[in-house]
Amino acid sequence: MERILKIADSFYTLNDIKINKKKSALLIRFKEKKKLKNEINLQFGNEEIGIQPIQHNGSERFLGVWINMYNKSQHIQQQVKNEVMSINKAFTTKKGLTDKMMIYLFNYLIIPIVEYRTQLIVMDGKVLERLMSPFRKILKNKLKMACTAPNAILETNYIYNLNSFTNNQLQAKITNFILQINDKGILGNIMDIRLTSIQNLLLLENNPLYSIDNTTSHVIKKFYKESFTMRNILLIKENNFDLETDNTIIERFKVEGGPTTVRSIISKDTYVNNFKFLQNNNIRYIDQIISLSKRYLLTIKELEDRKYIRLNLKGKLSANINNYEQIREELTISPHTYKLKEYIVKQIDGVDKVENLRGVEIIPVIANTRKDVPIVIELNTGGSLQAVFGRTRKVLPGGLLIAMHMIPITTIEDKDLILEKCQGCNITTWLDVPEAMFSNQERSRIPCIIMTDAKNASTFSRNKWQNGINHYNILGNEKIIFPGISGQIIQENFIYDRILKQQPYLYKSTYSKIHEIIPKDEISVLNNILSQFLKTGNYQPMTNRMQLCKNRLTTTRGRTLKIYIDGS
Repeated sequence: MERILKIADSFYTLNDIKINKKKSALLIRFKEKKKLKNEINLQFGNEEIGIQPIQHNGSERFLGVWINMYNKSQHIQQQVKNEVMSINKAFTTKKGLTDKMMIYLFNYLIIPIVEYRTQLIVMDGKVLERLMSPFRKILKNKLKMACTAPNAILETNYIYNLNSFTNNQLQAKITNFILQINDKGILGNIMDIRLTSIQNLLLLENNPLYSIDNTTSHVIKKFYKESFTMRNILLIKENNFDLETDNTIIERFKVEGGPTTVRSIISKDTYVNNFKFLQNNNIRYIDQIISLSKRYLLTIKELEDRKYIRLNLKGKLSANINNYEQIREELTISPHTYKLKEYIVKQIDGVDKVENLRGVEIIPVIANTRKDVPIVIELNTGGSLQAVFGRTRKVLPGGLLIAMHMIPITTIEDKDLILEKCQGCNITTWLDVPEAMFSNQERSRIPCIIMTDAKNASTFSRNKWQNGINHYNILGNEKIIFPGISGQIIQENFIYDRILKQQPYLYKSTYSKIHEIIPKDEISVLNNILSQFLKTGNYQPMTNRMQLCKNRLTTTRGRTLKIYIDGS
C-alpha cells in the first residue's frame, strides 16, 4: 500500500496538486469482523500520517457514494430515510403545493438522489417499500385518500405516474447489469472473472446467469446477501427476465463431471444447511459423495480418503460436518449400510457414468512394504476376479507378497467393518512358503496365508494405516475394527481400479480441456523432463508410479495431454 501511495504522491507533485493527506481514510476488510482501535501509521510519499481505520459497520464517502468494506447497506438506508423525511417535512410545512408538484419533485429530485447513492448496493424490496411508505401516506393524505388505498392508483401511468424506489431499482440495476455482461471490452472481461468466482463460490455446474435456481437463491440470501453481483442476478431471476442462451458461454463455463448435482437430489433446507461443508470440499455433483457403484452414500470417514476433500492437520474431515446426517437421512434407507433409496439410484443410474475413480487413490503394496498394513488382494479364482482382505506380513525383494488372510465378521456393507484372521480356507498357500521364512510358532498363529505378486494388492487407504494397524483399531482376539468404513466401498474402489487399468478405453479424465492451458509445443518439453527424471530415479516404487504418469501424459496417438484431477 505504501508503494502505491508513493506513486500517487509523485503524481500529485508532478501535477502541482495539493491534497490534505490527514483527511485520508483507511478501509480494512478482515475475515472475522474485528473492532479496530489502534491508529495506523502509513508512509504517504515523503510524509508519515496516522490513520484511524474505519470500523466494519462504518462507511466512507467517495465521489458522493458511501462505501463499506463489507458492503453493508445500513448507512445508505439511513440516508434514503433522511431524504424522504426531509421532503415530507417540506411538503407538510409548505402551503400551495399541489399533488402534481409533489409527485414531480419526488420523481425528479428524490429518485435520482437515491439512485445515485445506491449504485453499489441492491436493497431488499421490503426495505424499499418501508422507506417509500411515509411519502405515500403524505401524498394520499393530500389527495384525501384513505391510507389503505391501493398504491397502484398512484403509480399507474394513466393517473399520477409516481415512480417508486422498487421500480427504479429494477430499471437502473438490471439495465446497468445487462450492459456490463454484454460489454466486449475490459468491463466484459471483469464480469467474466466475477461470474467465474461466483460459480466457484456457489458450486454451480455452469455460468451463474443460467444455473442459479430457487435453491441457490436461498444460499445467496443466507450467506451472500451483501454480494452486489449475486443480488443483481437474483433481481433478474425473481422478476422473470429472460436471458438469451449462448452455447459458447455454456461450453466455456461448464464444469465437467456429474451431471447430477447434489442440490437437485436433496431438499432445499438440507442443501442450505450443508452448503458450507459442500463448499469447503468443492462438492458439486452427487457422484462425489457416493460409491463408484452408485449404490451407497459415503460416510465422513470414507470421504476423508478422497483427494478433493480438505482435511485438517490431523488428517481428519472436521469442518461443517454436523448436518451431514441430514443428507444421510434423505438419501439412504439404513444408518448402518448407507444404502441409497431406490428412486435415487434410478435417477442417477445410466446418467452419471463411472469413467474414473472420482478422487480415490489406490496405493499399491509395492509402495508401502511395512508390516501389518491392512490390504485388499486380487485373487483369480476360476477366471473371476475376487477381492479379499488381509494384513501384510512380508514383501520379498522380488516383489512377492506374503499376507495374513482376514475375513469380515460383519456384513460387507456394514459401515463399521470388523475383520478377524481366517482359520483356514481353500485359498491358503502355506505349502508354497519356504520353512525358513516363518517359524512354527508364527505358522500356528497364522492359519491362513496368501502368497501372491505384490502388484495384486493395495492398501485400504491412501492416508490411513500406512504404518500398520493402530492400537485403537484392535478389539482383541485378532479382531480389527474400522469405524465408519465398509468393506463394500474398499472392494469397489479396488475392483474399479483394476477394471480401468485392464480396459483403459473406459477411462475418461474429469477435465478434458487441459489443451487450453498447456500449448501443444510444450508437451514434448514435459515428456523430456519426465524421461530425465525416470532415468535417475533411485526409489523403485516411485519410479514405477512416475512411469505410469508419463505413459498417460504422453500417449502414442499424438501430442495429446490429459490430466485426471478427480473432480477437485
